[in-house]
Amino acid sequence: MSVVPRVTVAGLGPADATLIPPLVSQRLETGRWWLRTARHPAAGEVNAAGSFDGFYDTSDTFDRTYERIVEALIAEAVEHGEVGYVVPGSPLVLERAVELLAAAADRGEIVLEVLPAMSFLDLAWAALRVDPVTVGVRLVDGHRFAVEAAGQRGPLLVAHTHSNEVLSDIKLAVLDEPAADPGGEVWVLSHLGLPTQALTPTTWAELDRGDPPDHLTSLWVPTLASPVAASLQALAEVLVASDSGPLGDADGRWRHSPETWRLAADRVDAALTGLDIAGGDGIDELEASLGAALGEVGRIGRRAERQGWFNLADVAAEAALRSK
Repeated sequence: MSVVPRVTVAGLGPADATLIPPLVSQRLETGRWWLRTARHPAAGEVNAAGSFDGFYDTSDTFDRTYERIVEALIAEAVEHGEVGYVVPGSPLVLERAVELLAAAADRGEIVLEVLPAMSFLDLAWAALRVDPVTVGVRLVDGHRFAVEAAGQRGPLLVAHTHSNEVLSDIKLAVLDEPAADPGGEVWVLSHLGLPTQALTPTTWAELDRGDPPDHLTSLWVPTLASPVAASLQALAEVLVASDSGPLGDADGRWRHSPETWRLAADRVDAALTGLDIAGGDGIDELEASLGAALGEVGRIGRRAERQGWFNLADVAAEAALRSK
């Protein structure tokens, strides 16, 4: 009987090395450990075989980075019988690779052990003097801000905001809304728990124009003038309210009219053909035809969501990925 390879995930806690849990410190003394990133003040406490920083530099997307990390960890576990994976903060807070490892464990590919640690969240609440439960804070991954913050007005705590590129994407997601306020308040939280800790107020217009962020940077958004992706969120709500009836017919086939889809596509084609680029004639029909097509996409997405396959936000994320 073959032995299932073992992966142990340990959290380093926040940036201060003194906050590493004693159990984690003990376990780090033996075994083969890999760091998610060496760009953390407490990373020097780990006698690591290496880090996955190179994956961040060579992968096309963050999702692919985490997939590669999991592939490498499982390969290491198969080769050595077990392997350890060390992450900043808590392995249970916004760690996509840990989610993928948990899925692999559910499939029986590995045995997964998670050693918990303090996250940056408690430091953030203390610095902001906020009770997250009372005010209803939503925690958002900065890499997926446009999707995870959709329909939200705040307050939001945004993690993984380690580069100006990420800040720019977040800024554009907010300011693309018609009712957005470029002068709206957003706070940059830096180096929480360290002597260099800073809480710096700025505006959406200036967000990516200040001091460069690093891996110890997050954002606090007290409120938004307009929800992110408000129109798409409204469409999703309409689709949920109007969706009813069986998904399939008596033969188990998808209940969706190909003719309806073709009519929407043909209408878009006709609008593009009749568009006068110089004068702008036909632009209203183009907008309406694209709206009709998006409605069809939304209806399909809603029915897929009922099946647990994917939803409209997943479709939007896929579109963003393929548009890069």
